Amino acid sequence: ALADLVHSHLQSKERCSTRLTLSCPLCVNPTCRETKSFFTSQQL
Repeated sequence: ALADLVHSHLQSKERCSTRLTLSCPLCVNPTCRETKSFFTSQQL
């Protein structure tokens, strides 16, 4: 099941899910923000 999920993600050519870019309500953790920025800025 996990392999199928990874395969479909790679086939979609999408860097990351749009859900990944969302912040948790009231989140002030700078590490979360940096991580989200890192993943969204990656090239395929």
